Amino acid sequence: MKRFIDLLVKLQLSLATVFLVIFIIAVILQVATRYVPGFTALWTEQIANYSFIWAVLMGASVGVRNKEHFNMSFLADRLKGKVALANNILIQVMIGCFGIFIAYYGIELTKTFWNWSVNSLPQLKQRYVWMVMPVCGITMAIYAFYNAYEFFIGHNKVESLEKGGA
Repeated sequence: MKRFIDLLVKLQLSLATVFLVIFIIAVILQVATRYVPGFTALWTEQIANYSFIWAVLMGASVGVRNKEHFNMSFLADRLKGKVALANNILIQVMIGCFGIFIAYYGIELTKTFWNWSVNSLPQLKQRYVWMVMPVCGITMAIYAFYNAYEFFIGHNKVESLEKGGA
């Protein structure tokens, strides 16, 4: 399972990088069109917005895997033993449930806008824009639940070492 998750993280980071590069290129084109007479590219703003959304949400999912999400460290740092374990697992389960929520409503949103076109780029369907929600939600849930599993397994290994070494 860990190999699958590591591969998924690499894929998401690669996608985030590609979308970030597309975002930067679109913004550069958008600025350039202001200074080049006779050259207009109306689609650059929407491409920049949508690629930025994909880059950020792919990165947010990877952030969940790397446990780089928001945390109340002033509280978590004071917890020890089983209370710390329960806190870490509870946080991961809550993030996983939120990921499922995002995935479910992301699927509904994607279905709603399945055949809608992007205004300035009619060839591009909005389904591709909104598909990031279920992808992000599903991977967030996978990462969070796996993190909870790792916390649990790691705690049990430490406990067994302490009992065996005592």
